[in-house]
Amino acid sequence: MALGRKSNKKSDGMMSKDLGSIFKKKSSSSKKKRGKSKTFISLDIGSSDIKMVAGNYNNDDIEILSFDSIKQERGVCVAGVINNENAVAEYLSTLIRRSRVKERDVIVSVDTPEIMRREMVIPAMEEKLILSTVRFEISEFLPIDIDKYIIQYSEIDRYVENDTEKMSVMIYAFPEIAARQYFDIVKTAGLNPVALDIQSNCIRKLLYNRNINNYSLRDQTVAIIDIGNESMNLTIIKNGRHEFNRMVRGNVSISSVFVENGICSESSVDNIIDRYTNQNLFTTSLAIDELRIQESIISLVDIWIADILKLFQYYTSRSNKNSIDRIFIYGGGSRIRNVDHYIGTRIGIPTNTIESIQGVKFPPSARNRELAKYVNCISAIIEK
Repeated sequence: MALGRKSNKKSDGMMSKDLGSIFKKKSSSSKKKRGKSKTFISLDIGSSDIKMVAGNYNNDDIEILSFDSIKQERGVCVAGVINNENAVAEYLSTLIRRSRVKERDVIVSVDTPEIMRREMVIPAMEEKLILSTVRFEISEFLPIDIDKYIIQYSEIDRYVENDTEKMSVMIYAFPEIAARQYFDIVKTAGLNPVALDIQSNCIRKLLYNRNINNYSLRDQTVAIIDIGNESMNLTIIKNGRHEFNRMVRGNVSISSVFVENGICSESSVDNIIDRYTNQNLFTTSLAIDELRIQESIISLVDIWIADILKLFQYYTSRSNKNSIDRIFIYGGGSRIRNVDHYIGTRIGIPTNTIESIQGVKFPPSARNRELAKYVNCISAIIEK
């Protein structure tokens, strides 16, 4: 479910109303000859950095050819909301030059509190009728000017109730003005934007019929949590289907914990996180400065746990059949060694950082837990 539809027109100078037509992942006709799938640049523009992978999707396998990231100044982008387009475009240009990536077609995966999402039940119908039905229904109960939003959906389930076939769908309403920002940033950086997709939808596509860390998701309900610098994004997948999604804008960011507590400068936050990818979070006999870092991290993780528990309680309260078998975490916060086990122990559900995904070929040179940092980029490459 990329936002928008393919257009044969040139995208430069398009009016906002036509924005949906310029964000559409290329069809199979755009693939190179001899069955070689096309390579895309996939971007995840986060609060602390821009992450990029170059890769392709072929026969259900994802091959990552290169990956890199660049740190952004604080406040340039916060939880997916772009506050300084020019700065983000400049960071992106620098990242592409430094990475020496030759590809120019770009997919952007996004998630932001600006995206409205609702679950809706409608009568089962042909696929070609669903979007128009969804647009009508959403205009009836959401207080928005629907013409200023790109409306898309993903199907959750189909079932029969009182002899009537119904379908439940997840609705996404993405502000056109926000989509325009991402489009302009990519164009300003000298690249070609071909798709904009929502991260929770990308995760659903990535994990469909795939094992994580050699763990089968079949007949399981799993929570996939992206722990970012400024927010957490929780997606629940049940029996391979998208079941639930919520984004939580955190009150405390990873960076602010260290900076405001006087532990380090903004530019040194990544160095501390890097150190804790190898150093046990619960190491004892620490010096005073190290003990302050450890206490700050644990306090922050306790805040994450409180937010996760609230979402779990809401999800399980909706039906006595709802439960969660396992948690997988990824994103910047997941890189801290043993943070997954700490979260799992506190919540009482087995929890692991994503370290491998079936069918994803990551460069052998990748450091430990690098994959967890780039999951959003990787998942956006899938064409479904």
